[in-house]
Amino acid sequence: MTFFEFYARIPVIMSRKYNPTDSLIYKNIDLDSDKRIVFLSGYGIEICKQREGFVRRFALNSGVSYLALDYTKYLESDPKNMDTVFTKTMEILSNLSPKERLFLCGPCFGGMMALRTASKIPERVGGVIAIAPAYETPAFSWIEKADQFLERRISRLERKSVDKKMIQKMIAFRQVVIDVFKRHAREKIESTYQGPVALFHGQKDNLIPVENLEHVQADLKNPNTFSHIIPNGSHTLSNDFEMQAQIRVLKEQLGYTKSILS
Repeated sequence: MTFFEFYARIPVIMSRKYNPTDSLIYKNIDLDSDKRIVFLSGYGIEICKQREGFVRRFALNSGVSYLALDYTKYLESDPKNMDTVFTKTMEILSNLSPKERLFLCGPCFGGMMALRTASKIPERVGGVIAIAPAYETPAFSWIEKADQFLERRISRLERKSVDKKMIQKMIAFRQVVIDVFKRHAREKIESTYQGPVALFHGQKDNLIPVENLEHVQADLKNPNTFSHIIPNGSHTLSNDFEMQAQIRVLKEQLGYTKSILS
């Protein structure tokens, strides 16, 4: 790398503005960009364990503004937030620059929120990536199956005489997750957004069956929706730890052939 190539990188780095965060906003970073990647977290585990950092690094290295919303922290901070989660999400996005094109990416609950958000503000969204989205269509019921799966997991822990605190934590997790699914995953997503959508699902997802993928795609009625089944992938797609497949799609949606800083 020459001196001039190195020096050209400095304006992108220096122009970053780190905005205040709260119980829902995990990261909010402005760059001199007309695009913004928005990571919408899944629910139930810490956002840092959802590999959000890899998406953030891609955004910043590409000179793109970035926002990450932490639904686990938000929903656990106050039970009343269950009723305001979508309204609060839309409020945050409405406060962003109207000139920005939004690229939404999220796993599970966050994937459903990405699809729902795109349907509400289709004119602002440039692309969506939804990983095992927690969306139940009338054509395929899976929430009861998810509940049964979590119940069996708790039973296995009890048979193994696992620490009682861990079991109680799992019981509480099951109750809240299924409640979240029942209250939000069954709300109809209108087919107003017709931009690019990439659906990812692990072949061996034990929480949301991989069969749900085809039903979500059919329900969206969007010819620009493409499905990707990850062989041997779990619900969290842990066999692609750095989320390389999703980031490749993000590159395509953003229109970049390579990173600005590469």
